[in-house]
Amino acid sequence: ETLNDKGAAKAGPQAMNRKNLKTQTRLEIFRAMGIKLAEVDQVLNAVAATAEVAQALNMTVGAPVLSLTRTYIDSEGRVVDHLVGLYRPDRFEYHMHLSTLDRRK
Repeated sequence: ETLNDKGAAKAGPQAMNRKNLKTQTRLEIFRAMGIKLAEVDQVLNAVAATAEVAQALNMTVGAPVLSLTRTYIDSEGRVVDHLVGLYRPDRFEYHMHLSTLDRRK
């Protein structure tokens, strides 16, 4: 979750929390919060499922899982969010669309 200056989780319609993530993308929430992103660093690789991960994903310990790590950096160079997700490879699709146009007006 995103924290305020005192280290407490922010609440409300412009906060990074589970309620808002059900209806908005992370990028939409960042924009609503006034965060100006400059960079997003993303790494996708395969790792072996630990016992905890295997149980959560209903798979065998040691089976390959996809690990996605994404770090969001604002225009001041600060890390504003760090996401780590583990996914079953048989239920994962990676789609990337790249554009050189800025369509926001």
